[in-house]
Amino acid sequence: MKKFFGLSILAIILFSSCKKDSPTPNCTGVTIIINSSQIAPTTGQSNGSITVTATPNGSYTFSINNGAFQSSNIFNNLSAGTYTIMAKNAEGCTSDTTTITLSAIPCILNSTSIIGTYKTTAATIQADAQSPVVDDYATWAACEKDDLITLSAGGIFTTSEGVTSCTPPTDPISANWTLTGNSLTITYMGMAIPAVTISDFTCNSFKVTSVDETTGEITVSTLTRQ
Repeated sequence: MKKFFGLSILAIILFSSCKKDSPTPNCTGVTIIINSSQIAPTTGQSNGSITVTATPNGSYTFSINNGAFQSSNIFNNLSAGTYTIMAKNAEGCTSDTTTITLSAIPCILNSTSIIGTYKTTAATIQADAQSPVVDDYATWAACEKDDLITLSAGGIFTTSEGVTSCTPPTDPISANWTLTGNSLTITYMGMAIPAVTISDFTCNSFKVTSVDETTGEITVSTLTRQ
């Protein structure tokens, strides 16, 4: 009988016939219950989360929206919507699907909701209230449009260059900010810059209006969250 690597064809056939597929887990009588807690996202943002636990006690992996099972029981970066969650124990038994709905928190301007990093995506200028509105943004260089403005927790205001750098590079700024109502004040090197007015706040973007106290010049910029 012909042999391959020392094994006869008959031995190979017998060996193959004895192989068995991985056994299907016996989940009869196994009931896995999912419990969850949620953090609701802000309107228009993906900052919500779902934390899942399962009973009875044991080792579990978790899946969201029929995706791959993961060891972490926390699903982050979620926007408003409906999600399906499953749990699987160490033996391979799975729970029934649990449906969880995240409802968005209304977007209200305050010192927490405004925190984030922004780019200027529009800018207009008027010599005074009686003058025509001019598109100032069209005159900006690409590197200026890419600059980042960050309002951090603790009242820290910073500017930095984005991916596109200017030549020479734009000097970064570090200052402080406070928000009172819809009035934003930047304090730089101990000096308070005249407050600007925030309008059209959507949590994803807002307009900033400043009026020069001497000339009456009006600038309106739109900042969009990155």
